[in-house]
Amino acid sequence: MDLLKKFLRLALITAAMTILFAITASADTGLVRASGGLNLRTGMGTNYDILCVIPNGSLVEITGWDNGWYSAIYKGFDGFVSSQYITIRKETLSRSGGRLERTVRSQGEEIVEYAKQYLGYKYTYGGSSPSTGFDCSGFTSYVYKQFGYAINRTAAGQTQNGIGVSWDELEAGDLLIFSNSQQTYGHVGIYMGDGYFIHSVQTGTPVSITSLWGSNYGNRLKVARRIIY
Repeated sequence: MDLLKKFLRLALITAAMTILFAITASADTGLVRASGGLNLRTGMGTNYDILCVIPNGSLVEITGWDNGWYSAIYKGFDGFVSSQYITIRKETLSRSGGRLERTVRSQGEEIVEYAKQYLGYKYTYGGSSPSTGFDCSGFTSYVYKQFGYAINRTAAGQTQNGIGVSWDELEAGDLLIFSNSQQTYGHVGIYMGDGYFIHSVQTGTPVSITSLWGSNYGNRLKVARRIIY
């Protein structure tokens, strides 16, 4: 009986150590993708002071995300970097201490990362390419086309693509279709996660990231569609 108790205790300790190892041995990292280097700033915005310039191709530790900015640590400096120039990766430490890289992003997250490169591109009514600029549905259809998905060209038409999802089931890459003053389905964007979406906004406002629930868009949201399922 004592032997059985010792065996069970050893098994529990082993299991606990395994879980602890798995938790402490993983770390989110970001890969810098900026040809001239990426500024690490003291706050979330280009008006904040620069702590240092992180060279292109460097890895930084990512500790959080808010409104288009990652909180990050690089060589002892703790600050913020624009998420536009960061690709999130996951690294796991092997038992020998070596780093084993593994991909953790879903295809929806890959679509979001791809879409972010067009932040700041102008809104053009009827536009559906980087060279012309984008309207809202031109932007979503263009982004999805680069991943092999042909979706309808208008916001109303995109309500017929994919499958419907409820608000509490939203995932990165889902299409969000909104009403506007003229149409029930008059605007569309791509959900990023954490309550934000990316879209080509309107004349005079380029491709941007917007809070879904912290703006009037939350009240105008009519349909969410999942293209990748």
